[in-house]
Amino acid sequence: MNWRLLILLAICSGNLLSQTILIKDSLLNAPIENVTLHFQQFGVVSDKNGAVNIDLFNDKNVIEFSHIAYYTKKIAKENLGDVVFLMPKTTMLPTVILSEEIKTPLSKKYPIFKINPRKINR
Repeated sequence: MNWRLLILLAICSGNLLSQTILIKDSLLNAPIENVTLHFQQFGVVSDKNGAVNIDLFNDKNVIEFSHIAYYTKKIAKENLGDVVFLMPKTTMLPTVILSEEIKTPLSKKYPIFKINPRKINR
């Protein structure tokens, strides 16, 4: 009986010693999925709940948090709390308008090709 309790404690203590943090949007307080945390050649990615295990990094490592929709943030592991907030980028992408233009040929020697919108998707 004692050895079973010892094995159970060993399994549970591994989870207690691991450091998991949450990454959230600073405006919406919502979790952010697919945030990349990296230092030199080491890196991890947050899950759909914004959670990520940072045991891979040393206490002196400065971890860079990056996501395409958020500003990059650098924090030393020893200064991390349980939650890291990222500021969203508010830059809007420019609008692209596709229009069809019909020109009359100058001569039959130079053919004009017309591309249908259906063929663009292929």
